[in-house]
Amino acid sequence: MPMNDIDEPAKQPRQQSPGDDLYDFSVEELRERIELFETEITRTKQILAQKTAGMDAANALFGKS
Repeated sequence: MPMNDIDEPAKQPRQQSPGDDLYDFSVEELRERIELFETEITRTKQILAQKTAGMDAANALFGKS
């Protein structure tokens, strides 16, 4: 049995998915969840912009079909 904080195993972060039941999340976990999803939204928007620019360039070069 652990005698102090040094001996305790590190707490594993929860797997987080949209639609999770949020009732048992702590305030700090909810804040971390918001930050995680905001970061993921930003990353997704960046990739979408890159892919859209690539498609627009291809359509301009080859014509839209």
